[in-house]
Amino acid sequence: MALGKVTVTTGATGPGAFPAIEGVGLFIGKGSAGLGAVTAVGTDSDIATLFGAGNLASTLEIARANGGSGWQAHAIAHNDVQSWADVIGPALEACNPEFIVVCTPVASGTELSDMQARAATLLGQARRVFFLAAWRGIDNTPVTGDLSWADYLTAAQAITTGLAAQRVLVTPLIFGGELGALAGRLALFAREKISRSPMRVRNGAIASPGTRPVAGNNANEPLTLATQEALDGNRFTVFQWYEGREGVYFADGNTLEATGGDFPVIEWLRVTDKAARRVRLVAINAIADDEVENTPAGNAGFATRLAAPLRQMVALQELQPLAKDAITVSWTGLNTVAIRMKVRPPSAPKDIQVSITLDVSNE
Repeated sequence: MALGKVTVTTGATGPGAFPAIEGVGLFIGKGSAGLGAVTAVGTDSDIATLFGAGNLASTLEIARANGGSGWQAHAIAHNDVQSWADVIGPALEACNPEFIVVCTPVASGTELSDMQARAATLLGQARRVFFLAAWRGIDNTPVTGDLSWADYLTAAQAITTGLAAQRVLVTPLIFGGELGALAGRLALFAREKISRSPMRVRNGAIASPGTRPVAGNNANEPLTLATQEALDGNRFTVFQWYEGREGVYFADGNTLEATGGDFPVIEWLRVTDKAARRVRLVAINAIADDEVENTPAGNAGFATRLAAPLRQMVALQELQPLAKDAITVSWTGLNTVAIRMKVRPPSAPKDIQVSITLDVSNE
């Protein structure tokens, strides 16, 4: 005789969810309140009260206006004599952002190099971040300012020429709202589809972009797309507009990647970083796992485990379907495994050429 029995057990297989950091920015800038404290902000935060007057609050407001209903961020204010480098250490101990927004405009390319160096240091600590930086807009001060857009372009070119900073984007504050708008749009796309370019028009025009300026106190030279294109050629991330359509939009999200590098635009860096974060968690769970063994079946099973987060990104249309040789597993020692992975970002048109001919036939 026997009694019916049901036994249920649970086991740790590693599929648990981890907090997603994509879309969460750390904003660092000047303020007159809340100095030195990392504060979480969202759609209902009283930003002016939290941080007072300064470029931190103004940048956050524009980011929120462009970040959609689920926007959230971390922010830390510093005083007028400090910079981002003075507060970033304690800030990163208190939060884990995808990107860092430096609200005070840089004055030289050296500052952008410093941001790249900090990003590289964090990468060595398994923290993947990139920086959003700003440069000044047109200076129409008589005598000492920019006399024309040509003068402004000459000054801008000096900021990025010869600079290799794969994890840094810099946008000129020509309209005034570029930095906050870029941060907001990147936050929005992290929730929609992280592979989207800031250039995407279907999400609508930029909210609170600022005012389209002119150059020169006497000449009143208007800003043209030719100037924006020249800045884009120098790897700045700029606004653009389309004749016959209201509003302003972004051009490419240019990184300061070296010529011929893998990540000249931000969406390619973001999808690779997201994939790397998720694959890393799978790999950590495989440490000393004796089910991962150097046999054809063991290697195939391990490749399947590693591919799981990538296939989730494929399902979200953030990556193209994995190629047959997307993942290779090879053992370089008794306890050492080398994995090579390839991911392909989805394609989207950025240069559309339409040709229309007249057909006068009666058929």
